[in-house]
Amino acid sequence: MIDLLIDRVGNVNIFNFLNSGQFHSESHIQSSIDSDLISEYVKEIENLSKLSNNFLSNHESNFRVKPDVLKELKILGETFYDQFFPGSISDNLRTTTEKYLHFNIDSSLAEIPWELLYDGDCFLSDRFLIGRTIKGSKTFLQETTNQKLKMLIIADPTEDLEWAQKEGETLFQVLKEKVPSSVLDIEFIAGSQITKLKLLSMIRGKNIIHYAGHLFFSSDPMENGWLLSGDKILKAREIKNSAFSTNLVFSNSCNSSRSPGLKNPKNIMNDFASSFLMSGIMSFIGTKWEVADNATTLDFTIRFYLSLFSDKSLGESLFIAREYARKNYDPLDVIWANYSLYGHPDRIILNKSNNHRNKIIDPLMIRKSYPTPIAVSYANFIAHERSDTSENKMKAFIESFEEFSKLIGVIVLSDHKYKALNQNYERVSEFNLGIWWDLIFKSILDFKKLQITMVIESFLVVLFSNKDLIYKIINWIEKFRSGVLDVESLEGYLITSQYYYENLLVELNEFEKCYIFFISNDSDRHHLFYGYNKKEMEVDSSQFAFFVNRIDEFRGKVVLLNKNKKAILPLLGINAINNGNSQNSDVSLEFMNLNTNQLLSILK
Repeated sequence: MIDLLIDRVGNVNIFNFLNSGQFHSESHIQSSIDSDLISEYVKEIENLSKLSNNFLSNHESNFRVKPDVLKELKILGETFYDQFFPGSISDNLRTTTEKYLHFNIDSSLAEIPWELLYDGDCFLSDRFLIGRTIKGSKTFLQETTNQKLKMLIIADPTEDLEWAQKEGETLFQVLKEKVPSSVLDIEFIAGSQITKLKLLSMIRGKNIIHYAGHLFFSSDPMENGWLLSGDKILKAREIKNSAFSTNLVFSNSCNSSRSPGLKNPKNIMNDFASSFLMSGIMSFIGTKWEVADNATTLDFTIRFYLSLFSDKSLGESLFIAREYARKNYDPLDVIWANYSLYGHPDRIILNKSNNHRNKIIDPLMIRKSYPTPIAVSYANFIAHERSDTSENKMKAFIESFEEFSKLIGVIVLSDHKYKALNQNYERVSEFNLGIWWDLIFKSILDFKKLQITMVIESFLVVLFSNKDLIYKIINWIEKFRSGVLDVESLEGYLITSQYYYENLLVELNEFEKCYIFFISNDSDRHHLFYGYNKKEMEVDSSQFAFFVNRIDEFRGKVVLLNKNKKAILPLLGINAINNGNSQNSDVSLEFMNLNTNQLLSILK
């Protein structure tokens, strides 16, 4: 890890560059920069953040031209980078192979958004896992324990921030579902029931505290705190007096309350973070500006926690959430630039003695290595997720989940058919997700009872362990189609459904070793449906030696090859459709019309 120590005397900065605990040869390097230039940079960045929020919240109605916020951030960040860092420090930052960067800075430099400094190639937050410590604040050593983590979610204690309430509820639900109770003990409290005494009692012994609500700022840092119902304030001083320590406080906050006479205070979030760190908290994550009350704020937060509970460090968890936001949110949404970590970025909250590791979705892997019906429909959903309306995003999600469900069903039922398990299928007049999954689980249960291995072995464990979540998704889809879900609540259901679905995709990574081919009737070139871009090719004998000598048996058929198991499964209920008249024209997969009994008739 790089520790970059920066002191400031007047307008002179003094740098010490420590690499993995050793003094670098360039130490006590000096540069000069006036305070007004620092203030101007911070103010311009804040204005860009406000512009972004205004554009997104007003749906472009008040703007003649769409602003290029990212371009402006790069220009400002590079200009300030060149002014602030001496040449030798800049060169070391550009050439180092270290991934962690910890700023130990003078309090007069605390307002600088270090993550947004641009070195000519990328932002520092794209290159490093960043944390900061402000000189004068205390640093606590992280305690190790073999006990499970305890977390408290506090939401909207003043009952006037509707999104904060939704954030707390959704975060609680997702973490309850996705992090085993053996790893995390989680509590949730919201509304006017949050009194000072009750809150002081509840935060004792907690490893993680997540707060979504108003902050109160004072000229005295130890009087900073959380605003509660009835204009009461839980102050940093009171937290300190309770003599507890916690690993992390994550604050998604509205910076709307200040003590009388405190006008346009500088460094208010830095002061707030410092006051909490002085109170015994090891790490603090907060926002540089007010958070936007929208779905991406919640999505960013959940992605951070899912990484954190995958044994990732604090710095890496923020990095992963930022990277996803940059690639998938609206280009104008700069929420990725808003969060700062106060504390050491290499700290890991989840005890490594616990073997639980929650996997994180990699959209590129789904696109590259999953069967084409899943890869294409999932990529389409992700494309809608970036900028579309909640209703259209939900429709794209449903399309992806249905394609996934159809393919799972075709594989399971084909496997069931060819192993002659003699299922008596219920005949249905139209495709229905609930009935379809009933059929899938009924078939899988036959494999389990008879102790017969499935072609895709992970289906049995993964699908049964996620059965309740699958039916929750189906229930929410039915509510959406029947008009029961209102627009305001739709985002919450969509985010939760997406996490359940992506969890399924990650756990079914056996798909990466499964290949769907349409075997040509009269050619040695066959159509492979693996990943987003299907292709025509000869079957590789080095990879599929178990199949090449049997190709003639399956001409004109769609087959699934499991390379690891060297297993071959002809797929029923799915056809290869020639999209042209020529012999080499494009071929695509098409599920049989599941609104009829055709598929079930074939399976009998």
